[in-house]
Amino acid sequence: MFLYRSYILDNTGVIIPLNISAAIIRQHMGTIGVESLPGNGTTFYFTLPP
Repeated sequence: MFLYRSYILDNTGVIIPLNISAAIIRQHMGTIGVESLPGNGTTFYFTLPP
């Protein structure tokens, strides 16, 4: 997965580079995905196992 200069803003106002977030999610056996619609922006999402 190629992620460059993408960031996630968490609820504390801390900006986390997306590549670091993706690595943490994968370490916890989770998945990360993306949805994008022209003119509506991009949404990154993740899932973690219970």
